[in-house]
Amino acid sequence: MLSRHHRAAVPPERVALGITVGIAGLLTGVLLFFALTGCTAAGSGAAAGTSQTPSVRQQAQAVWLDYARCVRAHGAPSFPDPQVSSDGKANFGSSTQIKSEASQAQGACGSILSRLPASARGAAPVTAAELHQEVLFAQCMRQHGLAQWPDPKPDGTFPLSGTPYAAEGKTGPVLAGMQACRQYDSSGSIKGS
Repeated sequence: MLSRHHRAAVPPERVALGITVGIAGLLTGVLLFFALTGCTAAGSGAAAGTSQTPSVRQQAQAVWLDYARCVRAHGAPSFPDPQVSSDGKANFGSSTQIKSEASQAQGACGSILSRLPASARGAAPVTAAELHQEVLFAQCMRQHGLAQWPDPKPDGTFPLSGTPYAAEGKTGPVLAGMQACRQYDSSGSIKGS
């Protein structure tokens, strides 16, 4: 048995190393605990910097507000901002004046609503077969003199803004192309945005 006087002294560097390793192990354990329990330094909730995709309500709210601004800019300065539900539907109130103002501005502002998510428009999602028909329709329109006619978006609408056909509507060459390509739009539901 060794007495106290015979024990070898531990160099100070080894003591410091032991303390450093011990503290590092403790910190690792604490961090592991927080990682496993989902806690963050800021408290519960999403971690800082995590981006979330906007909800249908948030996407629709932005579009509905643009629509309301447009209606106000086109002769209805008292047109209200909407109340938007979780499914993206808007409520502007039920007064006949509001309905009349919205109806009068439809030509100038209606295209804004094509940016709404499909569920907010009340539209059923486009099936793969319907989308294929719309691609064929686009090809047909290009073959009939509308060289800049775009392919459909995944929601089934045609992004016409920025093309020569945006303001034309279903008149002139667009109408002629639609008549020539009606076999791809038997329901008459193809729309531009």
